[in-house]
This record gives sequence, C-alpha cells and structure tokens, in this order.
Amino acid sequence: MKWMHSMLATLLLAFISTSAASADFIQILEPVTESGSNVIAFDILGAAFGPLTVSGELASLIITIANTDWTVTNFNNTYNIVEQGTGTLSDLLSATGTASTHSVNITFHSDLETGPALVPFVNPTATITETGAIQTLATITAYATDPNGVPHDLSLVIRSDVEAVPEPYNVVLIGVGLLGLGGSTWLTRLRHR
Repeated sequence: MKWMHSMLATLLLAFISTSAASADFIQILEPVTESGSNVIAFDILGAAFGPLTVSGELASLIITIANTDWTVTNFNNTYNIVEQGTGTLSDLLSATGTASTHSVNITFHSDLETGPALVPFVNPTATITETGAIQTLATITAYATDPNGVPHDLSLVIRSDVEAVPEPYNVVLIGVGLLGLGGSTWLTRLRHR
C-alpha cells in the first residue's frame, strides 16, 4: 500500500512539473546615471537576445518577434511609467500579442531631456511609479504556448532612470556655505570702513 501512495505522489509531481508554465522575459534597464548604458535583453518565443548595452539615452525601442511554431494569445497591455513625487510621465511601455501572426511586439519610449513631451496612454493597463530599481511591471500569464504544448508567462522588467533630487543635507550644506561666504564678505566690508 505504501508503494502505491509513493507512486501516486510521484505521478502527481510529474504531472504538475510538466503542466507548469515556463517564464520568459523582456528586460529594459535604463542607466542609473545619464552617462551610463542601457541594457536590453529578452527571451521570448524561443528567441533569446542580450544583454545588449546601448550608450546614451534610450529614446525608443521596438522588439518584434514572430515564431510560427508557437501559439500566441491576443493581448494588448500598456503602461504609463511616472516619476516619483511629481507624477510626470517618464516612459511608455506596450506589449501586444497577435495570434494570427504568431508575434509579440514590445515598444518602449522614454522621455528625452531635449525632446517633446510623451503623450500618455489613455486607458493604460497600469500606471507605475519608477523607483530607479529593477521593477517587474507585470507578468502576462500564458502569453504563448511552445511547440511542446507548454504555456509560457511573460515578465516585463524595467529600470527607469530617476531624476536626481538633492538630499536635504546637501541643501543645508550649501546654505551654510553661502551663509559663511556672506558673513565673510560682510566682515571684510565692515573692517574697510
């Protein structure tokens, strides 16, 4: 009887492990500093790519992958990514899957310091506040099924560049320095009278 229980448990575990979804990803990591490099990597529809580093500010990125061996579900997810504190639109990310073409399209647009303002998505899937850390925006469950019949989930991972905000103690230090400079100038003028 014990061997029957262990055999059933083994079969159940084997079934669970073969029917579990696999995880694919798209990573778009903007640099922490303006002078750094962007890192782009993806593993989607059986196509692995990256990490690729791109110098300078990333204005836009369009990734289209098609694979007729995979069955893609129809989905259309859009994300407005806003800056901390101000809520100003910083980046746009859209992920769309098209069953008829067996393709997934990822589009990323970032604000440029000198460029025009971004236009937000009207009814986004979500509005996310950037933290400067690596963030998983969403996981699209069973976005596609591979040739072996295994469903795959798609994780959208980003790191958005965060505008530098002066720390309070830096402002205090600058204020003390200016006060000292002003006091020194005042004493010099007082002595020369």
